[in-house]
Amino acid sequence: MKKGKLIFLVIILMIVGGLVFGISRVMNNPEKYQSSNVSSNVIFDVTQFYASENATVSESKLIEMLGDPDEIEEWDYKKLSKSYPIRTLIYGNYRYNFNSDMLQRISIEEEIPYENKNEILEMFGLKKYKNSDVTDTNSAYRVTNCGVHDFWTQYSDGKLTNIRISYSSLFGN
Repeated sequence: MKKGKLIFLVIILMIVGGLVFGISRVMNNPEKYQSSNVSSNVIFDVTQFYASENATVSESKLIEMLGDPDEIEEWDYKKLSKSYPIRTLIYGNYRYNFNSDMLQRISIEEEIPYENKNEILEMFGLKKYKNSDVTDTNSAYRVTNCGVHDFWTQYSDGKLTNIRISYSSLFGN
């Protein structure tokens, strides 16, 4: 009888331990466990540009996905005392910035209509998580740790403008 209770207790502890471990993994790395099923409200799924858990697509992969760019710019981004070579692939109003052949940021220079601020992230395939940090100034909306490193946009009159999606801290604070 005592042996049966002990086995039952061990099984319960293993189940609880597994649940705690699984939940902590999701909370610490939500991007990895974000659903790939895209909602019907998504107008531009920015999560499609991840090549793996910790890496974004390369220039050649982006070209494979989108075709040849309209234009390519090369420039240096200066941050503190360091300079980073950037290659920007331009597709219409979309600019894809690469450093070391990894996508660092997407900039969208067009007006995109929205109905509700609470749905802005969803429009880009992103979500708020427990560790997401939201800043809303009533003219700019920024969320970090939302499926990408940083999402930022200006907004007014039901339109998003100057959208910046950063996959790393290169262009950030």
